[in-house]
Amino acid sequence: MTGRYRWYRAICIAVVMSLGLAAIVLVDAVRYLHWRMPLFAVSRTTTQTGMTIRHSTGLWYKATRIEDGKSLFVDITPFWDVDGNRCSDSAVDILSLTQTAVFQRHSESVIGYDDGTTGVAIADCVANADEVTVYAVALETRNSSLSFPDSTSPEYIVLKADDEGKLKVRHTDDASQDIGRNFQNNDNLVTLFPQHVRMMWNVMLNNPTSWR
Repeated sequence: MTGRYRWYRAICIAVVMSLGLAAIVLVDAVRYLHWRMPLFAVSRTTTQTGMTIRHSTGLWYKATRIEDGKSLFVDITPFWDVDGNRCSDSAVDILSLTQTAVFQRHSESVIGYDDGTTGVAIADCVANADEVTVYAVALETRNSSLSFPDSTSPEYIVLKADDEGKLKVRHTDDASQDIGRNFQNNDNLVTLFPQHVRMMWNVMLNNPTSWR
């Protein structure tokens, strides 16, 4: 009876611990989808070229966050992919290049009007060999006298390292149906952006200042 009780107790403890770990991962995942840093993590901050970078180390991941004016960089990288990962090692460069690319694409000379773009929020960053894929959202000022149908616009940007290892913009795309970006193309949206990025875009669409 004693031996059986010990087995039951061990199983109960294991189940409780597993549920606790699952709850922690779930909470941090939900926070990430809402552009927030992990709750159950150890954090530190560094500064680079005037930008403050927050690094958080959680159960199985390293999270990075940068707030630069009206722009935001958020990324979570699993531990097994941290070493040499440009998304965490070159976060400042990636945010700067993404800002430049987005502002160029949204310039009045390209789309024919001023859509009020004020910043860019990076929802996810994926590093692969010498390329980095950035999933971002262009943040546009809401104007009570004008109607911007895409007050936040999903942006797909590919960065590639040159012979010296310096990242440069290689390709940009978005989910707009035309160059005036007056309509979203759902097929293009699903093709270009993973589901979690689309969820984060919807969060930003409903409340563009929620991350502040």
